Amino acid sequence: STNQMLMVGDKVVLLGGHADQFRSYATVAVVDVSRPEKPVLASRLQVEGTVVSARLIGGVPRIVLHSGGPEVRFAQYDGDDGKATAENRQTIESSGLEAWIPNWSMTEGPKKGSSGRLVGFDDVYRPPSFAGFGLLTVMTLNMADPSASDASSVLADGTTVYASASRLYVGSNGWGQVTAQSVAPVNETLVHAFDVSAADRAVYKVSGKVSGFVKGQFSFSEHEGVLRV
Repeated sequence: STNQMLMVGDKVVLLGGHADQFRSYATVAVVDVSRPEKPVLASRLQVEGTVVSARLIGGVPRIVLHSGGPEVRFAQYDGDDGKATAENRQTIESSGLEAWIPNWSMTEGPKKGSSGRLVGFDDVYRPPSFAGFGLLTVMTLNMADPSASDASSVLADGTTVYASASRLYVGSNGWGQVTAQSVAPVNETLVHAFDVSAADRAVYKVSGKVSGFVKGQFSFSEHEGVLRV
């Protein structure tokens, strides 16, 4: 299914996704509409995760994605919290780094059948305080070759997106104390900032928080480099 569309010159970027029994997958399709009467699918990229939102900044598509937890099987809580914690620590230590990074695959286009990691290990960041179990990624789409798109990630959730000419901000609900399978409610919003001043990449810069909940993307604005919430 398609949930967002961006127009870039004589091409259209269609963003959608689907899920199977275990994982969610985002789809990024580039369609050549230089001949409106005969659109041509130029490429289609499938990425592990879901599309949060996207922005066209200076003619460059910036796609915000969120992927769930790693592809490792954790022990279930059965009353012996210490035993489960020990088993899960061992599971993490024995897992490969590839299990923690979302992958992509080209399903249509010149590089059909190719695959790889969405983001390099050096471009994954951790905020100073816990911000979610998944991975929040900003992908700068390479229209000519989506498989060569740059991406930067932070360990966080993401629900609300706002962008200026040089910064992209992603907001999410704050997290309280996590115990077993419950999370204490907290009345705050976390905000994660990415630098999008370069046309070929986005770079995670900083995370912060404010009290209360935002109502949507129009709750954000930027003035002279200062984010207002």
